[in-house]
Amino acid sequence: MMYFQGSWTTLTNLSPSLTYNWLIQTFVADGSTMKAVELTPIVEHKAITYAQGPLEVLYKEPARQSDRALAGFKVYRDGALIGTINDPSVTTYSDMDLPNGDYVYGVTAVYTTGESVPATVNVTVNVQLAEIIFQDGFETYDNFVNLFAPWTLLDVDQSTTYGFSGVDFPGSGGPMAYIIFNPSATTPPITSLTPHGGDKMAACFAAILPADGGSGPNNDWMITPHLHLGTNSAVKFYARSHMSQYIERFRVGVSMLPNIIPQGFQYVSPGDYVEVPAGWTEYVYDLSTYDNQNVWIGIRCVSNDAFVFYVDDFSVHSDGGYIITANEDPSIPALVTELKGNYPNPFNPRTTISYSVKDATPVTIGIYNVKGQLVKTLVNEDKAAGNHSITWDGIDDNNQPVSSGVYFYKMLAGKYSSTRKMILMK
Repeated sequence: MMYFQGSWTTLTNLSPSLTYNWLIQTFVADGSTMKAVELTPIVEHKAITYAQGPLEVLYKEPARQSDRALAGFKVYRDGALIGTINDPSVTTYSDMDLPNGDYVYGVTAVYTTGESVPATVNVTVNVQLAEIIFQDGFETYDNFVNLFAPWTLLDVDQSTTYGFSGVDFPGSGGPMAYIIFNPSATTPPITSLTPHGGDKMAACFAAILPADGGSGPNNDWMITPHLHLGTNSAVKFYARSHMSQYIERFRVGVSMLPNIIPQGFQYVSPGDYVEVPAGWTEYVYDLSTYDNQNVWIGIRCVSNDAFVFYVDDFSVHSDGGYIITANEDPSIPALVTELKGNYPNPFNPRTTISYSVKDATPVTIGIYNVKGQLVKTLVNEDKAAGNHSITWDGIDDNNQPVSSGVYFYKMLAGKYSSTRKMILMK
């Protein structure tokens, strides 16, 4: 340390470059109040000392290829472990129900001595589903209703439900299966919650457990209208949990019974339940086992003391399938040529038009605006006798989205002609 200009400091604080060995002498300018002190001599030390003697070197031979046993494999998707194979003879792995998108898969070999560097491959999933025969984005229903035809809602648990602290909406806390939930219409609005599409979604609130005066866990169903599946059938929807601390659970079931009975559903989702992340996730389930059958499709919430299970943008896909109207048995050949109608109506942005032809004949179906101008040709081909459907996605013949408003769809089949009205609401 040194005293410089009224304060103690070091040479390197004054200048970082002063990193030298210094010979220091004292100089007294005024000795009247100073005492001469002899400095302690600097003792030189050797930085390294050594002594003679034997040097012991330890060598560990690395594991040879033949010395390690292959125990299995690990499979990764986008860097996350998704599967472990403990049988070295198994060299295939199936990753099911993936949404369309790009993925990076990696596989490592697991040895008794450790894990290898992953071998990776880029994979693009682009599954094209069949035509839509039923879909719902839940936009056309009134806010906070818990009965919304054509869906069938079954509140099997009959329990009171949780609500949001400090947030109010009609029906909050009451028994319900599912409710049309609009987070922007609550009091106050829930600005942190966004449906997958539009302003609304279906929500199933957690049933209160018996210990707290309820009768949970959840046992709540949301079931489609009666459908006739054609071929290449599948169901698709988006779901999420409200928050990661309370993960929701669901099952997807299909029933071929003529009437809705919960015990009659066969589950197509894997395991006892599917756990839902706290972010919108796409789910697609193959229904080809039920092709050419009349079915009900249900989403059953089986959460246990969670919070809110959300569903949005639901669709059923099937080539040649359609919605079964009242008093209609699709297993019976069509007795008349008829333009039956469209569902949903109003719609945004897709609707499915159902029709039948008694005998094989050329069929045309066109969409017209209120001025009578042709907007879109949907069908212009020969059709076999039977029931049919076609979906319009609000796109015109120039591949441009049309505006909201009233549209007419007209069917021509031989001498038959019929026109109906529908409303597009964006």
